[in-house]
Amino acid sequence: ACTDVLGEDIFYTIATQACNGFEVCFNNTGNVSISSCLGESACYANDGNIGMNSCDGLTTCAYNKADIGIMVMVPEDLEDLDSEPSGSCVDDRKNSGNVPDGYLGACILNQAYVSDGSCYGEESCAANFAEIGVNSCNSDGACFQNQGIVGDLSCNGPGACKENKGPVGDNSCVGPISCAANQFT
Repeated sequence: ACTDVLGEDIFYTIATQACNGFEVCFNNTGNVSISSCLGESACYANDGNIGMNSCDGLTTCAYNKADIGIMVMVPEDLEDLDSEPSGSCVDDRKNSGNVPDGYLGACILNQAYVSDGSCYGEESCAANFAEIGVNSCNSDGACFQNQGIVGDLSCNGPGACKENKGPVGDNSCVGPISCAANQFT
């Protein structure tokens, strides 16, 4: 258990099949769902709640400050859902072997809510500061340093909405580097 400023115990729940790997969930202060935080240093110093099948890959969700995905703490929780969450913040790279200089995992330094099925790929949603809709920002570099709210099914493509500062509606900015450095959409 951790303690708050008054010295009271604070407990965070880590579900089954979660937090597996070297330094995974180290200094974590959020709840972690089933099959989440997998891969070297995933969820390192995380402060948000991590949904099912999320934060899978090298340094994914490290230093995260917000909630990600759909919470499923026990299998019975799935009965209330139409389908199993696909997860968010997923990167193919799982360990530090042969990592290029400057590598950033999905959702590292994320500061805002990420919906289910979003932020798949290296650097996707890294240093993100605004809410990401369902099934958005899926490809390497998508929504990197994003500051504008992103709607559902948007910003899908390599570098899409990278350094975006304006709001992006649903079904928008799809394709390589679409809406990169956007100010208004």
